[in-house]
Amino acid sequence: MAETDKNAFDRAAEWIWSLGGLGFIPIYHSFWGAAVGLPLYALFFMLGWKAYLVAYLAILGLAWLVSARSLVFYGSPKQDQRVIIDKTFGYLTAMFLAPQYTFLKLPFLWGFFIFLALDMLKPWYIGKIHEKDGSVFVMLDDFLAGLTACFLMWLVAVVHYLFIEPSILPAIFVH
Repeated sequence: MAETDKNAFDRAAEWIWSLGGLGFIPIYHSFWGAAVGLPLYALFFMLGWKAYLVAYLAILGLAWLVSARSLVFYGSPKQDQRVIIDKTFGYLTAMFLAPQYTFLKLPFLWGFFIFLALDMLKPWYIGKIHEKDGSVFVMLDDFLAGLTACFLMWLVAVVHYLFIEPSILPAIFVH
């Protein structure tokens, strides 16, 4: 689509899917998308799980809407690399139910790097989704990467608490 063909909705949608233009940075686009999720996660975490859930669903709806528009905008059935709002959604997926009381210091950073690793490596089940055409799959591969990151964080926490340091297990439930 030519620059002159952009209407106000397309310009606003482009600003949203590129997260204010961060998607145009030519270095590892996924990093910038997930990085926007860091302060959002901190804010949602402080507001509580109900606010997190509402904001998470709002971001899902917005991201899906603008991601679908980006496919038309760029004239391709596949996601353009400038669309990074799905990475923010994927990171927030990873952290929504992630363990907070772990031996891992700063679990939000662990979730960040695990999510980015999964997004970059694209294990077979995520890669298969990523290869498909359509707006649902733009979001779904990052949702699966986020779920996998959350699962891996729980797996590490459970193994640590059950086998390495079982005496601390009761303490994590007392707050």
